[in-house]
Amino acid sequence: MKTTKSPLTVAKRALELASECLPDYSCPKSPRKFTQPQLVACLVVKEFLKLDYRGLHQVLLEWTDLRQVIGLTKVPHFTTLCAAHRRLLKKRKTHHLMDQLLQTCRTQGLLPDKSTLAAIDSTGLESRHVSHYFTRRSNRHQAHRKARYPKLSAVCDTRSHLILGITVNRGPKPDHCEFKSTVRNALRRQPMQALVGDAGPDESGREGSPMVSRPTWHPKHHPVRDQRATASRRSAASHARTLPPEAAAALSEEDVWPALADRDGVFDAQASAGRRASSPHLS
Repeated sequence: MKTTKSPLTVAKRALELASECLPDYSCPKSPRKFTQPQLVACLVVKEFLKLDYRGLHQVLLEWTDLRQVIGLTKVPHFTTLCAAHRRLLKKRKTHHLMDQLLQTCRTQGLLPDKSTLAAIDSTGLESRHVSHYFTRRSNRHQAHRKARYPKLSAVCDTRSHLILGITVNRGPKPDHCEFKSTVRNALRRQPMQALVGDAGPDESGREGSPMVSRPTWHPKHHPVRDQRATASRRSAASHARTLPPEAAAALSEEDVWPALADRDGVFDAQASAGRRASSPHLS
């Protein structure tokens, strides 16, 4: 896939994308100094050039070509850009922008209708401009040491490197905590034949084998589940966990194991069969 290092090209594409899925103004009585697509394009350039809000304000002041590409007649104040970041980059609007981006990529032939191979991984992010490594080695900024950090899980298409789905959480925690939500987020936008992931540590702390799965769930192919039936199965599973082993053994497998698997919304028949074989009460 062809990429670019030009901030002008990035700003132009961001403005076109935001114009297709966002209205010009959020309120009929807004000041109408800047449109929402223009502010989104400015924020994209900020991340592309790795600037802060004051730095982006100065770049817009001095770069006439960039202002012309975005269509700015005046430069937004850095506080305006900060407020636009909090208002425009919320979860729902961000997902809407991602949906429109992938649809545009399909139209231009950059993304197939169904991905042959996708990959999933997660990473921890710095919450401040000072890295944890610098803090530890220099023995400075000790008051800013945090036990938790932002964590990003993402699924991408291996051929085009386009992000198909993301989940933002707080670390440290195992990767499987965000696995299902990230995969569902990706499948909502793009079907895939196979999904690969790196080896993660098991319960004993040892490195496991690489994960390879073939997700087949897609909202177009599967109807909405009956919530009342799901609630009854969850109730049966909760009741089984609170009973003594002798009483729990009297319950049927059909009442217990589907409910245990459905706690997270996905039923894995192979894993359920393995649990039945290893359980002394349901064998």
